Amino acid sequence: MDWTLEAILVPVADLDLAKEFSSERLGFAVDLDPQLTDDLRLIQLTPPGSGCSIQAFPADR
Repeated sequence: MDWTLEAILVPVADLDLAKEFSSERLGFAVDLDPQLTDDLRLIQLTPPGSGCSIQAFPADR
């Protein structure tokens, strides 16, 4: 059986800052940025050439 790591959950204090830094400075692709509920948003970012994504969510959740 081959195991792969496809996503890592990362709590962040400021979603907009994390998205801006990761996409504009590091070159990560923004795969998803849905507002799931009034107070819950999730951002999925993928580094170039990677099969593993980062899912950022509010640290207070």
